[in-house]
Amino acid sequence: MSTRVPDYLESAVSMLESAYPDGIPAEDVLPVMRALYDHMSDRGLAKTMGFMLGQDYALLLNRVYEAAQMDESAAPVQAVVRLLERHGYTEWCDEDS
Repeated sequence: MSTRVPDYLESAVSMLESAYPDGIPAEDVLPVMRALYDHMSDRGLAKTMGFMLGQDYALLLNRVYEAAQMDESAAPVQAVVRLLERHGYTEWCDEDS
């Protein structure tokens, strides 16, 4: 896996690194994926999370599909969104419009 973040993922990775300077805890992985899901392609999201988690993105695609099934109003997802909002989530979401 390349350690360089592709240009098109830099803003997402930067936001996540700011929100999670010590890495994304296991319990937040699916909620983070769900919070980002509507704003990224499945592959882009898997690559972003692969970079953040130090895993090959292909191994994370099933987790992306699992996260997509989560209710975006669920408490864990909303908690992640509140955290990400303090690190540029709203502006980041506006980038894809």
